[in-house]
Amino acid sequence: MNRTALGVIVIGIFVIIVGIIIIVTGGIKAIETTDEGILYEDIDGTIELNGESDADPHLYVHIKSKYVGGKTGGYNERHGNDTWNITADDCNLITNFTLTNADDDQVFIPRCDYVQDISGDDEWIVVGTLCKQYTNYVDEKRNTIGSGCKDGIYTWDSKGKEVMVYDGDMLERAIGEGLLAFLASFGACCCGVAILLIGIILAFNMEDSKAQTWANETQDSNLLNQNNPEVPKSSSAWEDKKDYIHKEKEEEEVPDKSEIAIPQDDEKKRSGDYEIPPPPET
Repeated sequence: MNRTALGVIVIGIFVIIVGIIIIVTGGIKAIETTDEGILYEDIDGTIELNGESDADPHLYVHIKSKYVGGKTGGYNERHGNDTWNITADDCNLITNFTLTNADDDQVFIPRCDYVQDISGDDEWIVVGTLCKQYTNYVDEKRNTIGSGCKDGIYTWDSKGKEVMVYDGDMLERAIGEGLLAFLASFGACCCGVAILLIGIILAFNMEDSKAQTWANETQDSNLLNQNNPEVPKSSSAWEDKKDYIHKEKEEEEVPDKSEIAIPQDDEKKRSGDYEIPPPPET
């Protein structure tokens, strides 16, 4: 595989893995933030409140039960929104709940009708708030009741019923963190998939181009061999060259022995004629 295409594919896979890590870590963080929103979960216990004198309503009191209609929150088709009504028995129960401090300040505000609960289908339902409460969850203009809470320790009297106090701001933060993690992960995964597809396309295109180039070179070589019949075909270029040189040598004319020039002295020796040397000078 071409190195460029392989590099693009590796980058695409890496980006996808990063996207998966983002959604996993973001989901874990959102769950942790959701759990941090539970400020109290007990029966007739104590809870410490700080900085709630001027805060907007965000401390929601829950009990384990169901609303009228048999659900525990979410969208209500009867109301056309996410508000619910508490049953008569639960309403009689919660109106007797108290949460007081050392000065006997009662800060629990019960609510029986049109209780806003966006948490969906779980075992808890909202039955009121602490410190402050919106008077209307339907209209855009919402007034509040309650004067806030002084800093200090407060004691529950929930008539033996388990109560859970949840910080709604933490739930909103958890939803925001989860949504942000989802969008970041979705974007990373989409980019990673796009890069991966580009790498795969490059790999196939480069392989096809390489194969086409090889085919063209082979075709040109075959045409050259056909136009030059003197060059024999073989399995390798070296064998072609060696056979060609061998053929050239065979085609050279070999002269007859009679045409080979023989030196004059050698010819006389072969015929048996010898020249008598001259007598020595006296």
